[in-house]
Order: sequence, then C-alpha cells, then structure tokens
Amino acid sequence: MVAKSLLRTVSRYECDTFNYEDSVLYYYTFMRDKNSNLPDESLRVKELRSLLRARKMALLKAVTMAENIKLELVVVQREYEERIEPLAIEVTLLDEKVFELKKVKDLMDKGLSLLEAKRLVKERDTSREERERARVAEEERDYVEGAKPVKGKMSGDGQSRHSAEIKKLWRTLACRFHPDLTQDESEKRIREEMMKKINEAYVKKDIDALRELALGFECKEIETICNNEEGLEEELALTEESLNRVLQRITAFRRSNWQFISREKRKAKRENRDYFSEMENSHLVEIAARKRLILRIERELSVDVATV
Repeated sequence: MVAKSLLRTVSRYECDTFNYEDSVLYYYTFMRDKNSNLPDESLRVKELRSLLRARKMALLKAVTMAENIKLELVVVQREYEERIEPLAIEVTLLDEKVFELKKVKDLMDKGLSLLEAKRLVKERDTSREERERARVAEEERDYVEGAKPVKGKMSGDGQSRHSAEIKKLWRTLACRFHPDLTQDESEKRIREEMMKKINEAYVKKDIDALRELALGFECKEIETICNNEEGLEEELALTEESLNRVLQRITAFRRSNWQFISREKRKAKRENRDYFSEMENSHLVEIAARKRLILRIERELSVDVATV
C-alpha cells in the first residue's frame, strides 16, 4: 500500500528540473513497436514485457522525483547553513555562558570566592567534557566492532545469497547489453564498452556498481529486452528491487528535518513571507536577550565581590 501511494505521488509530482517523461514515452513507444513484431512470442512473454515497461516507467518517475526532492533539500540546507546556523551556534554559546555564570553565582552564594568558583566550574566542565568524549568514543568503537564482519560470518547462507544476487544482476545486465544482440556496428561498440564495465564489476564482486548499472544511470540510451520468459522475469524482479530502493530514499527524504523546513518555506512564500528572514529575526532577538542576561549576572557577581 505504501509503495502504491508513493507511486501515485510520483505521478502527480511536477518534474521541473529532470523532465524525462516525453523522451521516455517516445523511447518505450519505440521499444514497443520494435518488439511487437517478434515471432512466436507467447502470451506470458507479452504480459511480462508489458508489465516490465510499466514498472520501468514507474522507476524512472520515482528516480526523477527523488532527484528533484534531493535538489530542493540541498538548496534549503545550504541557505539554512549560510543564514541561520551561525546565529543558532551563537545562541548555543551564549546559553552555555549563562549556565556557567549561574553556576559561579551559586557557588559564591555558598561562600566561595569568585576565583575559586570559576576554577571549580571550569574543572567540572572539563571533567564532564572528558566523560562525554569517552562515551562517544566507546559508542563509536562498539558500532565499528559491531559492523565488522566476523571471520567466517559471510560463509553459508549469507554468502550464498550475496553471490546469487551478484550473479543474477550480471545475467540480467548481460541479457540487456550483450554486443551479439545487435547488428548495428555503432551500437555494438557501445554495448562492448558497457559489457566491460559489467564484467569488471562482476569480477570484483562489486554489487553496488552492478546495481547502479541496473538502475540505468550509465545506460539510458540503449536497452535490449530479453525475448525469453526467464530473462523477463529476472529483469522484472530487478526493476522491482530498484523501485523499492528509490521509494525508500523518497520516504527518507520526506522524513528529514530539511523537508519540514522546505514545507514551511513554501507555505511562507504563498503567504508573501520570507521564512528565513523570520528565523533570522527570531534568533537575533534571542541573542540580544541572552546578552542582556549575561550582563545582568556579571553585574550581580561584581556587586557580590565588592560586598565581600
């Protein structure tokens, strides 16, 4: 249900930057006409071919949507980092200063001198920072050790599944791009170069490279659909896996904090407001308030010292 809902969203999304629909529609119409006259094609093969075209169109739309969302979020992130992040950092530093001065004042109320109170606060802060660094280092060490493959861990079922997926990807890509599948010399040379990449990734057991090739990021201009049922089923399964991965990326994008900021920015624009200017003003007000608070506490500390 989630996948279907996302696909409906994909079909409604306006692709302002990566508009492939016209060229893709032309391409698949060409492939349909090209393959419609294949002899002795069974009903099952025709059904698989039709389903495969539909899923590839869905995949291409999903990729387009993912790239547009990613581009939009990158723009929002950069603007935030340039305009808001320095102010947010300043607010955090001022908060730490306020907290430090309040601890000094509390210690002075207990009878310590200003110098003693500042020294004790600094020692406590240093000890706390060291404990925090040790905790972070321990968590990172546990994560790395947990991520390390245990010797022999990939043997058996895990290694078999990994090898099987690599072999499946290689067979599907070879079915698409084998040079013997065309008589055109220029296209044959293109396919030979593609097969070099495919074979190199297969020899290195580089499953990520094979997946990228399968997605078509490096091979959008040519594609040969296998004419047998087994090849079509394998390519359909590969397309479904690729589509699911892209839909997962879209879901992750939509759950990010940058997506929330992007929505708020669009909403403000519809209301003729500048969202980031409002955030800047809000942070500037907070900075001014904290600076006034720091001055007040420092004056109180000066009074206490003078009284002593």
